[in-house]
Amino acid sequence: MKNSGQILKVLLLVFGLSQVVIGALAFFAGPYTESVIKVLYGATVNITPQLTHVIRMFGVYIFIIGLLALFAAKDPAQNQVIIYSVIGLLGLRVIQRLVFAQQIQASFGIPVSRNLINAALFLAFGVLLFIFRPKD
Repeated sequence: MKNSGQILKVLLLVFGLSQVVIGALAFFAGPYTESVIKVLYGATVNITPQLTHVIRMFGVYIFIIGLLALFAAKDPAQNQVIIYSVIGLLGLRVIQRLVFAQQIQASFGIPVSRNLINAALFLAFGVLLFIFRPKD
């Protein structure tokens, strides 16, 4: 497909920017954190000082994953390991959402339907990255 390289770049830019923003929000977790988590993930959480620290730690990883995706968007052919890593990450997130669906619902009050929608979005994004990945 002639435009597959451009489509891949757009996918990586969308993924990268979303992860940078989410990672920054998590790193700078504050009084808004509960409402951000509710909007983005549909989860109800009780923020404690310990959870705030954990959210900030994960925020760093999310932020860096976003930067790596943005870096890969510049030259996908030279950064295939990043693309495959993002595909793997999304695949593991799908598995995690499905395997632990009951625990997610019980712990965070996320309805099964919302959890399945989130899993489907992760899957769709991963599949699109796989379809449009550089082919040698």
